[in-house]
Amino acid sequence: MEKIYGCNSERPELALREISLADAEFIHALYTGSDFRQGIGDRGITSLQDARHYIEQNIRASYQKHGFGLWLVEHQTVAVGICGLVKRDYLPDPDLGFALSPEYYGQGLARCAAARTLELAREQFQLSTLLAITSPTNQRSQKLLLALDFKPVPAVVDPHTGQTLDTFAWQAEESQ
Repeated sequence: MEKIYGCNSERPELALREISLADAEFIHALYTGSDFRQGIGDRGITSLQDARHYIEQNIRASYQKHGFGLWLVEHQTVAVGICGLVKRDYLPDPDLGFALSPEYYGQGLARCAAARTLELAREQFQLSTLLAITSPTNQRSQKLLLALDFKPVPAVVDPHTGQTLDTFAWQAEESQ
């Protein structure tokens, strides 16, 4: 995937691109942050080597298997977070995933990246339905999902962790 720029003319400095091993330091910092672990979960990353392994075995493997995955979100060429599409074995449809470094909260970057991801899901990957899952306490993410026209649906239980996750569904405009 080439770099995909902005979600609209207001944010031309925002870009999405595939994550590479060169991004391991950023992925390590993001995934080991307390906000990520509390709001999203522990992905078993404790070292830079773990981050590299996660990139290869999860993120890059998704690009190969599904054609999509999580992408790095850059704001004015600085890595600020991740956003993209994840195909989980326990969900019937791909889901929208996103996370930002806390210092970039409240700037509209997650909304912009998520909106651009929804466009890509519909236009490039021909996906008409997406899901999104959050921990019940992740109010910030739930608010963003509702603003993006996701609708609450019955919660799911992650079979890997046993955690009950609030679940939301999105339908592309053509399918509504």
